[in-house]
Amino acid sequence: MFVHKELLAVIFRLVNFGILAYICVYLFKRYILPMIKDQMRREQEEQRTIKERHKEIRKQEKIVTAFAYDQEKLCRILQEKVNRWRRVQEDYEQKRVHEKERRIRFLQDRVMCQEQEFERQHMLRLIVPRAVDTVERTLHATFKSPDQGRVYIQDIIKQLRKEMA
Repeated sequence: MFVHKELLAVIFRLVNFGILAYICVYLFKRYILPMIKDQMRREQEEQRTIKERHKEIRKQEKIVTAFAYDQEKLCRILQEKVNRWRRVQEDYEQKRVHEKERRIRFLQDRVMCQEQEFERQHMLRLIVPRAVDTVERTLHATFKSPDQGRVYIQDIIKQLRKEMA
């Protein structure tokens, strides 16, 4: 009997263990497993969302990188244009300065020529009347008699005939 009691005790222990295991499995499946599955599903969803977000960020990074490259290229082009414009402006300014200097020299030369012409005209106004007066007096004194004038004119005619012959 003792063996039966021990055997019966082992069987009841096994049955109790089975019931306890069944209750644990039942409680696990009923309450804990759905929470674990739900958490795993949320984590998988979150992981998928993170992957999609990562892909979007990569795409945006490529777009931003391409945009930055285009902007840098545009910046270089604009810088070249600004430099070219600056050189053109410097050349224009230099030409303008040279043209201004040339005009100033031209005007100075013109003023000097006008001053010289004015001085010449002034001298002519002063000298011509005196020279005419002096020549008149000299001619008057030289050709007082009518014969002297005739002789002078005949000498001039002879001279002209010699030159023409």
